[in-house]
Amino acid sequence: MDSITNTLTGLMDSFNKRMAEFEAQLQKAPAEPSHPNLTAEFQAFRVFITQAVTSLQQQVELLARSIDSMEMRSRRGILLLHGVPEAKDEDAAQVVVDVVKDRLKMTDFTLADIKRSHRMGRSSTASRSRPILFKLRDGAVRDNIWFNKPQLKGAGITISEFLTKSRHDLFMAARKSLGVTKCWTRDGCVYVLAPDGSRHRITTAAELSALLPQNATESPKEPATVDAPRKPVITSRPKRAAAFKKNFNAVHINAQSIPAHFPDMLASFDCKNVHAILVSESWLKPCLPTAAYSLPGFQLRNFNGMDLENLRVDAANLDWTSVENSESVDEKVEIFTSRLVALYDVHAPIRAVKVRHLPSPWLTREIKQIMARKVSAKSRYKARSTSTNWEKFVEARNRCNKLAFWSRSVNQPPR
Repeated sequence: MDSITNTLTGLMDSFNKRMAEFEAQLQKAPAEPSHPNLTAEFQAFRVFITQAVTSLQQQVELLARSIDSMEMRSRRGILLLHGVPEAKDEDAAQVVVDVVKDRLKMTDFTLADIKRSHRMGRSSTASRSRPILFKLRDGAVRDNIWFNKPQLKGAGITISEFLTKSRHDLFMAARKSLGVTKCWTRDGCVYVLAPDGSRHRITTAAELSALLPQNATESPKEPATVDAPRKPVITSRPKRAAAFKKNFNAVHINAQSIPAHFPDMLASFDCKNVHAILVSESWLKPCLPTAAYSLPGFQLRNFNGMDLENLRVDAANLDWTSVENSESVDEKVEIFTSRLVALYDVHAPIRAVKVRHLPSPWLTREIKQIMARKVSAKSRYKARSTSTNWEKFVEARNRCNKLAFWSRSVNQPPR
């Protein structure tokens, strides 16, 4: 499938190059009376060929994904054992049984559970041992081995899934971009933790690239402070972050300077310390300092406690004839807005809110869900103290701690 994809890509590149050369010659040549519509016919032919080749590429990609999925399902019961020293005339199946029994404490595991096993690749005299491929007869046994593999930590032995080439390449690219602890595989699927702490299942390199920051080689950090005369947009002030921690922070931007400093404005949206961006339409001098202003509080309407039935009754009893009789659209909008605001002033009055403790930026929705799962797992263990419930609680707790640590390191400002 890779060769077919490469052939189509090369064919498309060659076609575009030939068509560009022919189009350039066509534009230079004088128009002949016998071919008045030659340019239009050429454009139609070019569009047709481009669409045909694009359709073929999409079909080949779909077939490649289907074949890859079927191949991965056929490898469902296969695992790879890495780091086991290689001996001459060894029994690979017996080596696997010894490791599983001694390291994973699965005493009921026997040779009968293994369907086949062998060392991968050609034998060599290198000091690095080849991984052992072993296929299990029962999926439940395979899952028990897979979920007990954390017990191998520190032993120099690891267990991995037998991924297809495309998924293995994707997994290695994810490890290189995000780090070893931010990506893993399960049931043949590649999962990654994005810089914002959210978990994603990826199948293509394009999906991985979409999750990476613009500069993936650097660790995520808050935008740096810039001088006001040169760059009017100040995205964050790390030294003053502690003073703004419990307040509503706004950044002022001069509209006339947005085209020149558009990247800085986009960085302001990504800054976790900024809650509002105020844009002025006036012609301000470039030397006017721009900073983050701390507001002690704000006002809002609370629509949660509204009685919708009373709201409908009061809205029906309002006099809307003035809106219908107005000749100007602006006047209609003004009257309608005043009536609506007066109605909400009764049912959802504006109240002042003083910000005391802003929600932590690292506490995402996914982390809250994982915290709830951890609490639920702990409750199940307290109700029934079994080893299975304890393992589930430990897994949920460790996952929650890892995600929370990563999210805090990304979103919290430096002190």
